[in-house]
Amino acid sequence: SVLSSDACWGCAGRSGRKGVYISPRRTHTRSIGFLAKFKQERKLNMSDKKLDDFLADRTASAMKRIEENIFKEVREGVCEYFGTDSIRKLKEDQIKQIKEAQEARDKGFLKLGYNLVLKQLR
Repeated sequence: SVLSSDACWGCAGRSGRKGVYISPRRTHTRSIGFLAKFKQERKLNMSDKKLDDFLADRTASAMKRIEENIFKEVREGVCEYFGTDSIRKLKEDQIKQIKEAQEARDKGFLKLGYNLVLKQLR
């Protein structure tokens, strides 16, 4: 066999060129060294950030998608509740009801949804 028993998955035993042999042990050692250095650099970068900043950066795109879905659901619910096809057509007393509901909510998805709808109405 071209690959010896000390080869690991992901480390090539042969290059793409015929007849050129790359030692799996040497490739593996280089890969491990690179990964260790990469992880150490990442750890240093992470320790420079506050946890909240790190998580905000890491989750930004997922949170944006969730925010869009929550806005859509609450907007559609508000429109259905008030019998209108657009939040732009809401009357002042209806907007006041949304603000009161938003203020009564301590936290959670509905609070976020109310905030997003009210933000669109500003």
